[in-house]
Amino acid sequence: MIYNSNELFKKMDESGIDIIVASTKENINYFTGYSPVVKTLNPYHGQTFVVISKKEIDKISIVIPIAEVDQIQDCKSQTLEVKTFGTFYREHFDCELTEAERELKELSNIENSYEDAASALENILNNSSEGQTVTIAIDEDSAGKSIIDKINSINTFNVVPASSLIRSVRRIKTSYEVEMLTQSARINECAIKVVIDNLSEGMTEEEIRILYETEIVRQGAIPSLTMIKIGRFAVGGQQTQKSHIKLKSGDLIWFDSDANYQGFWSDIARVYPYKIVTDKAIRFYSALEASMKKAVETIKPGMKASEVFHIMMSTAKDNGMEHYRRHHVGHGIGHEPYELPILSPTDETVLEEGMVISIETPYYELGFGALHIEDPIYIGRDRNVLLTCNPIPSLKVVN
Repeated sequence: MIYNSNELFKKMDESGIDIIVASTKENINYFTGYSPVVKTLNPYHGQTFVVISKKEIDKISIVIPIAEVDQIQDCKSQTLEVKTFGTFYREHFDCELTEAERELKELSNIENSYEDAASALENILNNSSEGQTVTIAIDEDSAGKSIIDKINSINTFNVVPASSLIRSVRRIKTSYEVEMLTQSARINECAIKVVIDNLSEGMTEEEIRILYETEIVRQGAIPSLTMIKIGRFAVGGQQTQKSHIKLKSGDLIWFDSDANYQGFWSDIARVYPYKIVTDKAIRFYSALEASMKKAVETIKPGMKASEVFHIMMSTAKDNGMEHYRRHHVGHGIGHEPYELPILSPTDETVLEEGMVISIETPYYELGFGALHIEDPIYIGRDRNVLLTCNPIPSLKVVN
C-alpha cells in the first residue's frame, strides 16, 4: 500500500467525511504513485482527480484527461473506476496488440470520454455516494472554484475543504514512502560525494553544479533547488552558481541541495573545507554537529516540534556557539520538500511514530560563508533511523 489508508480512514471518520477528492500534483502522486503529466503541462488549470470513499478506503477512482490516460498503467494503487474527459486519438488498424496495448485501447475509447473534468468527477461521486446525502472533502488547493461550486450545487453533496486533512495524513509515512525517501536521500548524498571526489583547484561553482546535477540524473532522480556555493559567497546561498567564482585553498564548499526521486524529495546539506580549514570553522561546525546528534538521540514520539527546536538551539550554544540564532531547525519532508511539522519555536505539533523529518543546523555569516548539516530522520517507536548512508559527518578536509 503506497498511501496510509488506515490514517486516512481515521481522519475521515473523525471529520465526518464520506468521500475525499485529491487534486494537487503532490496528492495525486501520493495516492497513485505517478506524477500527473497534466499538472506539469498546465500546473494552474490542468485537472485530474483521485476519489476515495471511506467505504472502500483501499481503492481509488481516477478522473484524468484522455490524452494522459496511459498513466493509469503506471498506477500503483488498486483502481475502482477510471473516467476520462476531453479529446485525444490513439489509432489501431490491423496489427495484433499486446495485453497492455489492449488495455490502453479500452482506456482510450473516446466514446466513453466526458466533455470536461467536472462532469467526469460528478459521475464518479454519484457512483460513490449511491444516491445518499454525503459529505465530500475536495482538495481546494488545486480543484478550482468552478468545479467546487458545481459539485457543491448538487443537493445531496455537502462539500468541505480537504487540503489540511490530506496533509495531516501524509505526515505519517508508509514503508513504501520511507523506502523512496531513503533512495532519494542516498542519491543526493552520493552526488555530493562524486563532486567531492572530483574537485580541483580553480573549478567554478557552475562546473561543480553541472557535475552534481549530472550525477543526480545518472541515478534516476531530478535535481531541483540546487544550492551550491564556494567560500564567503555561501552567505547568499539562494543565488545561482557563478562561473567567475572559483575554488581555492581555504574555501568552504557548501551544499544545500534538493533532489526529487519519483515524486519524493531529499534535502541534504554538507560543508567541506578545501585543503585548509580554520579553527573557527572547526569550532562552529563542532557545535552544529553536536546539536544534530542531540536531536537524533532525543527526538521521540510525543514530543512537540517546539521542544526539539529549543533542545537543538541550546545544544549548539552550550557547545561554543553562544550567538547561534535560527527560525527553525528542520521540517517534514515527503512529496514536498517542506511539509509539516516545522521544528520552530512556535510549532506545537506533537511528533508521531512514522514521521520523516529533515533536521538541520545552518549557519550564515557575512565575510565567512556558511556551515550546514542536514539529514532526514525517521521517527521510530524505540529508536530513530537516519536515512542517509553517512549521516551527520564530521568536518573533513578535502584535497
